[in-house]
Amino acid sequence: MSEDGGKSWSRIDSVREVPWVESVDYPVASVEPHVRDITLDPKDRRKIYLALQVGYILKSTDGGQHWQLLDHDLDADVHTILVHPTETQKLFIATGGHDFRKGKAKGRALYMSEDEGENWNPIALDFTEEYSVPLVMHPKDPAILYSAVAKGQPGQWRRRDSGAESFLIQSKDSGLSWEKLNGSDPEIARSFPESIVFDETDPDNMFIALRSGQLYSSSNGGNSWGSLNVNVGPLSDMKIVHA
Repeated sequence: MSEDGGKSWSRIDSVREVPWVESVDYPVASVEPHVRDITLDPKDRRKIYLALQVGYILKSTDGGQHWQLLDHDLDADVHTILVHPTETQKLFIATGGHDFRKGKAKGRALYMSEDEGENWNPIALDFTEEYSVPLVMHPKDPAILYSAVAKGQPGQWRRRDSGAESFLIQSKDSGLSWEKLNGSDPEIARSFPESIVFDETDPDNMFIALRSGQLYSSSNGGNSWGSLNVNVGPLSDMKIVHA
């Protein structure tokens, strides 16, 4: 944590005081369990949510001094946490489908909570794909959500010519129903969109970054995409900064 704009930092050791944390294990030797996302409640910045790789979610209501494990009815492999900007009891998460593949979770990739993470319901069950990372909300209409889903996990993608077999999806009713977006090109399907971002000055302008490092843009809210002919190398996130 930094309290001076990043000039200095202090380590939040309180996370290690949660007994569950030390027991988190991941069955891939090259990947150590880690924090995938840090999300603040927009109305109460002392309320923090941590997404843990195969470790569910940790929640703090006192700025990180103490933590509570949220592990009821959700996939353990939480990648992204989204908090509704006005109805902050509503949370949305994208997961890796770890527990679904083991037959331990009733959902697939995406889940929603209406009580600050105490309980969860699976969403986007119309799709059989069970892996997701990006999850974003339209900056002017919080009922509109975007995500991307893929078949299997990255180790499987590397072993097949079709790769991730992924596509972008959209909800216009706060996650209750989802539809597949049209216009995904073969590279988007093969490589997987790791990040989705908006130009907040004109939210119809959207950008995605593929895991491979290729960048795409849309000028119509994600209905069609075109390559920017830019490849920055393998990546996991992307942000837009207006100078």
